Amino acid sequence: MSDAFSDLFHNNYAVDGEKFIAKKPGAEYPMMYSGKPPLTWGQYEPGVVADTAEAVAEDKRKHDFYGSPADQAFIQQMQEQPEGSQITDQAWIGASKNLYHYMNPTSQAQTEELAKYNLTPISSESFTDEDYANWGVNFMSKFNYNITAMLFDVNKLSGAPSEVAASMYYLMETADRDGLLLENFKRGFSNFMTDPTTYVGLSTLGIGMVGTQSGKQLSKMAFKDVLKNIVMNRGGSAAAVAGVEGAAFSAVGDAATQSVAMNAGQQEEFAGGQNALSMAAGAVLGNRLAAGLPAVGETVMRTAQAIPDVVSAVGDELTSGAMYSNPVGVVADAVGSVMEQRDAGLISTRLPTAVKSTEDPLAQNLTIGLAETKADAKLYERNVNITKDYPNMRAAPDATTDETAEQFIEHAKENLLYLHDQVPEETRPRSQMWYDGARAVTDRWVKEYGIPDTSIAGVLAALSPQKDWYQNAALAEKTISIATQQKDTRATNEMIDLFYGLKDGKGKPVFDKPQYRPMIEAIQGKTYAELTHENPTVERAMKALFVRLYDQTYNTPEYRILSPEGEFLDLARNADGTPSKAGWGSLNEIGKAIGAIEANGDVNIISPLMGERHKVRNFYNNIYAPNSQLGEVTIDTHAVAAALLRPLSGNSLEVDHNFKNQSIAGRGTTKGSSVSGVNGNYGLYAEAYRRAAAERGILPRQMQSITWEAVRGLFTDTFKSNANNVAEIDAIWQKYKTGEIELDETRRQVFDRAGNIDPPTWQ
Repeated sequence: MSDAFSDLFHNNYAVDGEKFIAKKPGAEYPMMYSGKPPLTWGQYEPGVVADTAEAVAEDKRKHDFYGSPADQAFIQQMQEQPEGSQITDQAWIGASKNLYHYMNPTSQAQTEELAKYNLTPISSESFTDEDYANWGVNFMSKFNYNITAMLFDVNKLSGAPSEVAASMYYLMETADRDGLLLENFKRGFSNFMTDPTTYVGLSTLGIGMVGTQSGKQLSKMAFKDVLKNIVMNRGGSAAAVAGVEGAAFSAVGDAATQSVAMNAGQQEEFAGGQNALSMAAGAVLGNRLAAGLPAVGETVMRTAQAIPDVVSAVGDELTSGAMYSNPVGVVADAVGSVMEQRDAGLISTRLPTAVKSTEDPLAQNLTIGLAETKADAKLYERNVNITKDYPNMRAAPDATTDETAEQFIEHAKENLLYLHDQVPEETRPRSQMWYDGARAVTDRWVKEYGIPDTSIAGVLAALSPQKDWYQNAALAEKTISIATQQKDTRATNEMIDLFYGLKDGKGKPVFDKPQYRPMIEAIQGKTYAELTHENPTVERAMKALFVRLYDQTYNTPEYRILSPEGEFLDLARNADGTPSKAGWGSLNEIGKAIGAIEANGDVNIISPLMGERHKVRNFYNNIYAPNSQLGEVTIDTHAVAAALLRPLSGNSLEVDHNFKNQSIAGRGTTKGSSVSGVNGNYGLYAEAYRRAAAERGILPRQMQSITWEAVRGLFTDTFKSNANNVAEIDAIWQKYKTGEIELDETRRQVFDRAGNIDPPTWQ
């Protein structure tokens, strides 16, 4: 039997002569050691001269017992040492060694963590003390530059063992020594910038930075003092590293260019202001890129997209010739302003409408998920228990509501992971980018049509119900184009004739009905801009009718497919090769889109227009801010089909249960609450997508994009239109429900019956 007391007791008898008790850094408990305890840092035994072999041996022993020094007198002494003295400073060497091994893990668990990012540990078997010292110089020259150039405020630095935090503290305090060797700086900046394992280490160290409006007040020393205190205090939970990673990698290209110029003798010094802009933008934007550690390449691309906004906000400040104690403060304020504006464009994904509701969807950011679904116990019980009838759900008669919810969520999660993993690895990086592409489309339309991005996101979201993305984008651009560029166009005779002559697929009139005739009478002879009414809903409906009649009179119904990156490609085509035709939704949906345009970006107007459906509201946020860390995820018909691995359509009962759209005789439907804004089982699906995404290290909206593409390729429109196909897939799941086959076999049979996943149309 071994415990702290017995170990110390036996150790005490094993040590002869003079002895002392000490608890080494990282040790579980104190132990007995031979000889005398080392003197404090900066002191030596009589007769020992600094920088001699004897002094080096003493300093190594000090680090062994005391760890990295925190004594301010000693630290000041080392700060006054010349640049380059780090190579022989045993405290620097020891601290670098501690930090190196923490930042470059080699344990099996840590190696597996690195593998998630396609990284491998760096071997240090042949490292000398000088190698460790140089690594510390390189590390801190980069890290120190980041502090002064890209960071504006500090949220937390926690999670590291105290001895690692102390090592970081010492390196930070003594990195700036008397003088600066340009070659050291260049080497450190360049080497660190290109060492991706460092960023995995930073994520485990737990560094999180948040941009605020305090950049101008943060001098270098003040900022370092804040960070040092947090390092030494070792606050609560580990914070996200996305900000650090985003900032570092957003500056890679710029840093590499400048380094080459300096090495070639074309540039005498590093252009701090130039790089500060890139890194400052990256630091704040990085926190929005992902929860956790996103792929490096994606981070660079997404960060770069937002930098122009920061440049615009900064204006001429950095090139005006003015002097600042911390010029990056100007960038800090600009980035903070830009990000505040962007965050202000998000909308709540729940919309309580009841008078007695205690939540304000305009003043608060209300989300939808499992916790929100559970908040109303009666509603939660009803909606969850409806899932028991699904062929996917095995009977569990005695299960509580929570247990049934967990059974459903975990089942959906596992289906999503299975479907995700069936997508070829070369396809996934692109198929997860649908909302990045939607944002790219939005940015182009902002420039082309001169309306705010929030309005464009509102148009796309409002027109999205029961439309695939290609039709959705086509109809959105038609609406924006007509509403902004045909304001002075009068309703023509051809448009009026279309009103009376337009028929649906069954030959019945589309508009020539009593409820629409007053509208066409009001439109005749008027321009789009002249269409007004005291009731905003009626006015939007008249304009919506104008938009649709104009489009179907003068434009073609064909539409193009889009790439995941947002590029318009060839025409969408039917199975027989003929061009597909985009079909308009209701005047109500078109009217909401027009309302979003006329809101001129005002989210307080746009948010109510998006209605109560979680899908539309999440879709808006996914388009507007695809890298939001709030976990927004768009659960549409295909997303429900992917979670249940079944060929569902907009009329399927399970889809209805997600949305709470309608009631189907004999089975009932889910309910909603105007008090909480929770509708249907959307929160259960959202939870499943979030869990699946976390297991694959991606965002929920990326999991939805990948599996959305996959399920459309697995259960094609042609396949789903055959009732026998749908029945046979359900029969396979029914065998799972009754225990005849297990889950893996069920999925295999489903894939065999459906014919596996067709490649995407854009590939």
